[in-house]
Amino acid sequence: MFRKLPLRNCSNRFDKQAKAIMKMQLEGEKKTMKEKMGATEDQALLEIAEAERKPKTCQPGTHQNNQDAVSQTINMLKQDCVKCRQ
Repeated sequence: MFRKLPLRNCSNRFDKQAKAIMKMQLEGEKKTMKEKMGATEDQALLEIAEAERKPKTCQPGTHQNNQDAVSQTINMLKQDCVKCRQ
């Protein structure tokens, strides 16, 4: 019975250390994920702004087709931004 007590103490100490290490790793991964999501959102916003500027340079005959394509692209990028925030 005397031998089991020190093993339990060691086991509890290792469990606490493992939990602390796992917590640090998860916090680091969470921070990295937030940074990547922010960069993705920034890129999407830049692409939206660029897509909104492009129709000004199109030819009159294809203006409606270009507007439709831009609208579809903008909607797709906005949906991607919403997914990133979730």
